Amino acid sequence: MIEFFFASFFGIVCGFFSGLIPGIHVNTICAILLSVFVSSFTISPELIIVFIASLAVTHTFFDVLPGLFLGIPGDSTFALLPGHDLVKKGYGSLAIKLSIIGSLSGLFLGIIIFIFLSQENAMAMDNFIKPYLLYVLIIVSIILVLSERNPLSALFVFLASGLLGILVSASPIIYPREAPINSMLPSLTGLFALSGLIWSITTLVGSKTSNNDKNQIINFSEIPAPSIRGGIAGFIVGILPGLGGANAATILLLIENWIGKSKGRDYENRSYLVTTSSLNTTEAMISIITLYLISKPRSGASIAIQTILEGKILINHVQIIIISMIFAGLISAIAMWRFGPIIAKKIDLFDYGALNWSLIFFLISLVSSLLDLGGLTILLCSFAIGILPFVLNVRKGQLMGFFLIPVIIYYSGGGRILYDTLKLSQKHPIVFEYPSINTVFISILFSTLVCIFSYIIIKKANIDIIIHKKIASKLIIIFPFIGIFLLFLNLYINNY
Repeated sequence: MIEFFFASFFGIVCGFFSGLIPGIHVNTICAILLSVFVSSFTISPELIIVFIASLAVTHTFFDVLPGLFLGIPGDSTFALLPGHDLVKKGYGSLAIKLSIIGSLSGLFLGIIIFIFLSQENAMAMDNFIKPYLLYVLIIVSIILVLSERNPLSALFVFLASGLLGILVSASPIIYPREAPINSMLPSLTGLFALSGLIWSITTLVGSKTSNNDKNQIINFSEIPAPSIRGGIAGFIVGILPGLGGANAATILLLIENWIGKSKGRDYENRSYLVTTSSLNTTEAMISIITLYLISKPRSGASIAIQTILEGKILINHVQIIIISMIFAGLISAIAMWRFGPIIAKKIDLFDYGALNWSLIFFLISLVSSLLDLGGLTILLCSFAIGILPFVLNVRKGQLMGFFLIPVIIYYSGGGRILYDTLKLSQKHPIVFEYPSINTVFISILFSTLVCIFSYIIIKKANIDIIIHKKIASKLIIIFPFIGIFLLFLNLYINNY
């Protein structure tokens, strides 16, 4: 019993840090964890499940903080603008509390959905949806593109990210998808984390929003409706392949805009923050539980659990997952409510420029040390696509084409035709062994040291904001060219 407690506590601690550090996703930690598990089978599978479940839920509580107070998108990128609006008006503490309430609501809505959704009903629902899934995904994609102010730019980003998803899946320069650490790490890091960090440097300002202590009474009558909307959206996203939280949140934003017209911008901001927080946590829970309900993983965490249990998830495993999530959610809510505003103030004390650069160095070091030249190539090529929403002024949700288009092609039955047309074969390099546990830990330690020392050095240099912006602007052009050069170099090496 005590081992389960420590496993959950360790998951909560890791979820706390992964939520606060932009670019470190639950999938990243799960990939590293799988590498450790593959290298050493002395760890009890049940303990790892407790850790993953606790980590996944805790992450959804804390990942809103960087977006609110640093301007660096985390998983909750979709909550960034409404949350920022509240912070700028001095209601940072209110934004934190609304996010906590939304996440707690999403947690318990996920539990309620699981209680009333039997395995038989879930399988029946999956079988019912499957014939229409292709059309659902296409309709959602069309809505996402047409809802933009510039649909042509949105379509370009959507298709470009989809092409990236197709090419990465057939890449001969990196470990295959079944590897513990594979193409998902550099792809998602480049698409979302690295691009967001670089762009945030180009938009640095001299003054900070430090006034987040204004008090505002929470109107609890406003909570149920957006919480339920977010919970339902989280369930849909958690059970359907290809869809992501950013996609659902974009549609929810349209709904909140429509509802908020009669109630004002402040209501819209509060409601959207609750909605997306509920969505985020419900999705994290349902995407793992679907492994039991319909025998299909829907997230990096669920893939990790499936691998660890060798595909044999039983009801007692689900009970462990649920209990771990409830425990982690309650601890996270209490800690966030008590220390969230304090953490926000501490974040505000950091040198934004130095912090962003140090995180950039951390991500590049981690990907390069774990996945060598192939990983760095995919990271920079993904960055070239990930920066497009900022440049073309469209939502980053369009980057979900990375998942949606391959899934649409798969369900359309045209995958083989497409791969033959593009002359792609899903070949991968011969892998004699995946990164060992020592390699993983050394890579993390090295990258962490790079991050710490680079922050100290850059902060001491006291670089002017204009210089930060100029360097970042140049890298937006230089990184894609380096990525293309490395791509041809890797292809040449692999062919010969």
